[in-house]
Amino acid sequence: MIIGDPYKFAFWIDIVPEWNDDDSTWINGIFCLCINGKIYPCVATSTLNSEIPILLDGWYRYSMPCENEVLFQASKMDAVKNLLEITFPANGSEDYRYKLSTPTIEDNDVYSFVLDHNDEVRILVVTASYDNNSLEIDETKIDEITIRKSEMRSMISELDSFYQRMISNKQQCD
Repeated sequence: MIIGDPYKFAFWIDIVPEWNDDDSTWINGIFCLCINGKIYPCVATSTLNSEIPILLDGWYRYSMPCENEVLFQASKMDAVKNLLEITFPANGSEDYRYKLSTPTIEDNDVYSFVLDHNDEVRILVVTASYDNNSLEIDETKIDEITIRKSEMRSMISELDSFYQRMISNKQQCD
C-alpha cells in the first residue's frame, strides 16, 4: 500500500506473508518513505506493529509537525545539521519533535525530519554515514519536499487507519 504520491512524498507499507509465522505476535513487512521518487531505506524488513506506532506516537505526542520558521527557511544542509543536533545531541538531551522516522529506517543510516511554517510542511530525508563516531553528511544525499500541512495530516490519518486495520486483522486471526 502506498499512502501519498511517491514522486512527492509517500509512505510505502506492505505486509509480507512469507516473513511472518502464524504463531508470532509480530507483523513483518516493508515500511519505507518515498520522497521525490526515491525509496528510503532501499528496502528492509520492518516489524510493522512496532514501527508504525513509534512514528504515530511521535506525531501525536509532539503535535507534529513543529513550527520553526528559521529551520524551515534554512538551506537543506543547515537544516539537516541543526535537526540532527536537536534530535541526537552530544549532551543526551534528545528532542524528537522534528523526527519522522522509525528504528529500521535509522538502522539503515537514513534520518528524516518534518517541520512546518504557516500552512506548509518541509520534509527532509538524509542518508548519512558514521566516520570517527560522528555523522558525515553529503549534501547530495539530502532529499527534501514541501507539501501542504493538510496533505500531511491526511496521510498520517490514513497511516493510522491502516495500522488499526492491520492490528484488528491480526487479532481476528489469533
